[in-house]
Amino acid sequence: MVAPAGIVPASLWNHDIVTSHTLLNTLTGKQMKISVRDLGPESVLVHGRTTSARHFVISGQLDRELWYDDNGSLVRARFKGSDGSEIIYALR
Repeated sequence: MVAPAGIVPASLWNHDIVTSHTLLNTLTGKQMKISVRDLGPESVLVHGRTTSARHFVISGQLDRELWYDDNGSLVRARFKGSDGSEIIYALR
């Protein structure tokens, strides 16, 4: 399978994920179509302090909620596990 040279890997740690419409699935090598909504700034707890982070919702062939700080670092992620449970990653 051939993908564009600039395709972004589906890694939550890469802030460029929120500027893409197609991601590279890092497990299968296939392309995944997504849409991204920017929900704006929110306050989240990071290292025990409240900080501002931008909240994004990714949907399509990958469904995630992501929060990035002003430096573009992932500080929170939320998604459904395969069993339907809610999984939250939070920088502490």
